[in-house]
Amino acid sequence: MPSHFIVRRADADRHQGEGGGWCPSEAPPGGHAFEAGARQRRIGRETRRPRQAHSEKQRSNIQKGYQRLEYLLDNWEEETTVCRPQCKRNPDAVRSYLGLRSTDDPLFKLEAILTKDALDDVVGDLDEYQDAVSAWNTAISLGNSDAFISSFGEFNPGGGREQVELYIEKSKENVVRARDSLKILSKALDIKV
Repeated sequence: MPSHFIVRRADADRHQGEGGGWCPSEAPPGGHAFEAGARQRRIGRETRRPRQAHSEKQRSNIQKGYQRLEYLLDNWEEETTVCRPQCKRNPDAVRSYLGLRSTDDPLFKLEAILTKDALDDVVGDLDEYQDAVSAWNTAISLGNSDAFISSFGEFNPGGGREQVELYIEKSKENVVRARDSLKILSKALDIKV
């Protein structure tokens, strides 16, 4: 190994201890940037602390979120209808149960946990887990969209109560898909729901 490479490695080790890292642009001309960068990444992995498994709060949030989706589906009419004094559908309740209205909701930004933090915790088939994450994201997105459209169904040209009912029922189909995906995800993460 050339001596200028050793000096650069020493510089990289010194910078790494200061919270910095070795930069491939610091490699000597015609040097070994790729080799040194790969070695530095290996060293970083060896000294990193192992990532903690899902916190109890995250696990509890998944359980609570699943239970809330079950409750919504079991009480669909009551939860999506508001009477003041006239009764009308409240599609915003769907968005609330899906974790899209409050940062305190147990399902708030669940997709970030499922895609970034959970991969090391999967027990079972990783492909099935990734399919369920994709199905979860699709169901949440479509459920949100249908509930939102339903909110303004009466005011759109050609709209009316029929449009509100049509889109709120479409959002229910997506809540069912979200619940089913969450059940698969819970099983894959060994969380009892």
